[in-house]
Amino acid sequence: MVNAARVPCWGFNTPRVAGCSWGNVKRDILPTHYDHIASIADLDRLFDESASRVIILFNHDPSCPISARAFREMAQVSHDAAIVDVSRSREVTAAVARRTGLRHESPQVLVLSDRRGVWSASHFAISVAAVEQAVNLASQKPE
Repeated sequence: MVNAARVPCWGFNTPRVAGCSWGNVKRDILPTHYDHIASIADLDRLFDESASRVIILFNHDPSCPISARAFREMAQVSHDAAIVDVSRSREVTAAVARRTGLRHESPQVLVLSDRRGVWSASHFAISVAAVEQAVNLASQKPE
Protein backbone atom coordinates (compact mmCIF):
# COMPACT_ATOMS: atom_id res chain seq x y z
CA MET A 1 0.00 0.00 0.00
CA VAL A 2 1.33 3.42 -0.92
CA ASN A 3 0.54 6.61 0.92
CA ALA A 4 -1.14 8.93 -1.57
CA ALA A 5 0.98 11.80 -0.23
CA ARG A 6 4.05 10.13 -1.79
CA VAL A 7 2.73 10.59 -5.32
CA PRO A 8 4.78 13.44 -6.85
CA CYS A 9 3.65 16.00 -9.42
CA TRP A 10 -0.01 15.61 -8.58
CA GLY A 11 -0.75 19.25 -9.25
CA PHE A 12 0.65 22.74 -9.27
CA ASN A 13 0.22 23.16 -5.51
CA THR A 14 1.92 19.88 -4.61
CA PRO A 15 4.99 20.21 -2.37
CA ARG A 16 8.25 19.29 -4.06
CA VAL A 17 8.94 15.59 -3.89
CA ALA A 18 12.06 13.69 -4.93
CA GLY A 19 11.79 12.80 -8.60
CA CYS A 20 9.49 15.71 -9.34
CA SER A 21 11.09 18.59 -11.17
CA TRP A 22 9.81 21.59 -13.05
CA GLY A 23 8.69 20.53 -16.48
CA ASN A 24 7.49 17.07 -15.47
CA VAL A 25 4.01 16.40 -16.73
CA LYS A 26 1.66 14.76 -14.21
CA ARG A 27 1.19 11.75 -16.44
CA ASP A 28 4.93 11.06 -16.46
CA ILE A 29 5.02 10.31 -12.74
CA LEU A 30 3.15 7.25 -11.44
CA PRO A 31 3.72 5.42 -8.18
CA THR A 32 5.93 2.37 -8.36
CA HIS A 33 3.61 -0.03 -6.50
CA TYR A 34 1.63 -0.43 -9.69
CA ASP A 35 2.50 -2.96 -12.37
CA HIS A 36 2.45 -0.70 -15.43
CA ILE A 37 0.66 -2.36 -18.35
CA ALA A 38 1.77 -0.70 -21.59
CA SER A 39 1.60 -3.46 -24.20
CA ILE A 40 -0.50 -6.41 -25.30
CA ALA A 41 2.31 -8.71 -24.08
CA ASP A 42 2.00 -7.15 -20.60
CA LEU A 43 -1.76 -7.67 -20.75
CA ASP A 44 -1.33 -11.32 -21.84
CA ARG A 45 0.93 -11.91 -18.84
CA LEU A 46 -1.61 -10.25 -16.53
CA PHE A 47 -4.48 -12.41 -17.76
CA ASP A 48 -2.28 -15.52 -17.41
CA GLU A 49 -1.48 -14.53 -13.81
CA SER A 50 -5.19 -14.18 -13.10
CA ALA A 51 -5.52 -17.96 -13.52
CA SER A 52 -3.72 -18.43 -10.20
CA ARG A 53 -4.50 -15.22 -8.28
CA VAL A 54 -6.94 -12.32 -8.28
CA ILE A 55 -5.70 -9.28 -10.22
CA ILE A 56 -6.80 -5.64 -9.90
CA LEU A 57 -6.57 -3.63 -13.12
CA PHE A 58 -6.97 0.14 -13.00
CA ASN A 59 -7.67 2.12 -16.18
CA HIS A 60 -6.40 5.59 -15.31
CA ASP A 61 -6.28 8.88 -17.20
CA PRO A 62 -3.69 11.10 -15.51
CA SER A 63 -5.24 14.26 -16.97
CA CYS A 64 -8.77 13.60 -15.63
CA PRO A 65 -9.82 15.00 -12.22
CA ILE A 66 -12.30 12.15 -11.63
CA SER A 67 -9.53 9.68 -12.37
CA ALA A 68 -7.30 11.57 -9.91
CA ARG A 69 -9.90 10.97 -7.19
CA ALA A 70 -10.06 7.27 -8.10
CA PHE A 71 -6.25 7.19 -8.09
CA ARG A 72 -6.21 8.45 -4.49
CA GLU A 73 -8.72 5.74 -3.55
CA MET A 74 -6.65 3.06 -5.27
CA ALA A 75 -3.51 4.19 -3.42
CA GLN A 76 -5.23 3.07 -0.21
CA VAL A 77 -6.20 -0.41 -1.42
CA SER A 78 -4.22 -3.07 0.43
CA HIS A 79 -3.58 -5.17 -2.69
CA ASP A 80 -1.15 -4.49 -5.52
CA ALA A 81 -2.74 -3.37 -8.76
CA ALA A 82 -1.89 -3.17 -12.43
CA ILE A 83 -2.43 0.20 -14.08
CA VAL A 84 -3.05 1.24 -17.67
CA ASP A 85 -2.47 4.86 -18.65
CA VAL A 86 -5.43 5.13 -21.01
CA SER A 87 -4.08 8.25 -22.70
CA ARG A 88 -0.97 6.36 -23.82
CA SER A 89 -2.21 2.79 -24.25
CA ARG A 90 -5.41 2.88 -26.28
CA GLU A 91 -4.62 -0.48 -27.89
CA VAL A 92 -4.35 -2.06 -24.43
CA THR A 93 -7.60 -0.55 -23.16
CA ALA A 94 -9.42 -1.78 -26.27
CA ALA A 95 -7.98 -5.27 -25.69
CA VAL A 96 -9.15 -5.22 -22.05
CA ALA A 97 -12.68 -4.36 -23.19
CA ARG A 98 -12.65 -7.16 -25.80
CA ARG A 99 -11.31 -9.79 -23.38
CA THR A 100 -13.60 -8.94 -20.49
CA GLY A 101 -16.71 -8.04 -22.45
CA LEU A 102 -16.93 -4.89 -20.33
CA ARG A 103 -17.22 -1.48 -21.96
CA HIS A 104 -14.09 0.64 -21.48
CA GLU A 105 -14.49 3.54 -19.08
CA SER A 106 -12.02 5.82 -17.41
CA PRO A 107 -11.43 5.73 -14.59
CA GLN A 108 -12.31 2.08 -14.23
CA VAL A 109 -11.22 -0.70 -11.89
CA LEU A 110 -11.59 -4.32 -12.95
CA VAL A 111 -11.03 -7.45 -10.92
CA LEU A 112 -9.71 -10.36 -12.97
CA SER A 113 -9.89 -14.00 -11.92
CA ASP A 114 -9.52 -17.18 -13.97
CA ARG A 115 -8.56 -15.10 -17.04
CA ARG A 116 -11.80 -13.11 -17.08
CA GLY A 117 -13.29 -9.94 -15.68
CA VAL A 118 -15.42 -10.75 -12.63
CA TRP A 119 -16.13 -7.23 -11.34
CA SER A 120 -15.79 -3.63 -12.41
CA ALA A 121 -16.56 -0.15 -11.18
CA SER A 122 -16.07 3.22 -12.76
CA HIS A 123 -15.99 6.88 -11.89
CA PHE A 124 -17.44 7.65 -8.44
CA ALA A 125 -18.25 3.98 -7.73
CA ILE A 126 -14.51 3.36 -7.25
CA SER A 127 -13.77 3.20 -3.53
CA VAL A 128 -11.36 1.38 -1.27
CA ALA A 129 -14.23 -0.56 0.33
CA ALA A 130 -15.76 -1.61 -3.00
CA VAL A 131 -12.44 -2.80 -4.45
CA GLU A 132 -11.47 -4.66 -1.25
CA GLN A 133 -14.87 -6.38 -1.14
CA ALA A 134 -14.66 -7.38 -4.81
CA VAL A 135 -11.17 -8.84 -4.33
CA ASN A 136 -12.28 -10.76 -1.24
CA LEU A 137 -15.30 -12.21 -3.06
CA ALA A 138 -13.23 -13.14 -6.10
CA SER A 139 -10.65 -14.81 -3.84
CA GLN A 140 -13.21 -17.20 -2.40
CA LYS A 141 -13.08 -20.39 -4.43
CA PRO A 142 -16.31 -22.42 -4.64
CA GLU A 143 -16.14 -25.68 -2.73
